[in-house]
Amino acid sequence: MEPLGAAVTRRVVRASLLLKRSDEGGRAMPMISGYRSLARLHDGRDYGFELDLDFGSLSPGERGPGQLSFWEVAELPELTEGQEFEVREGQKVVGWGTLLGPQGKDPVAATDSE
Repeated sequence: MEPLGAAVTRRVVRASLLLKRSDEGGRAMPMISGYRSLARLHDGRDYGFELDLDFGSLSPGERGPGQLSFWEVAELPELTEGQEFEVREGQKVVGWGTLLGPQGKDPVAATDSE
């Protein structure tokens, strides 16, 4: 466990998200920036992330762009543009995403944030 106040290494990538509609078994409420959940990547494992949406919120059935900030950098597999993933809340799939590329125009890289 890291000590309180220690810098955390994160990997930040751009993604397009599509949320399932509520009547399809998706969320009942919109996602907002700061939302934390799991992304199931191509290796079949779930990785925790924090979401920063470009437009503040994303309602069930909507598609929108944002940034995923993964906090398990040492465990992440290679991330590539066009890679698809599931957005999960525990075992429940609430949406899907496609990686658009790195944050900004720099290569996908680890960053330190507090």
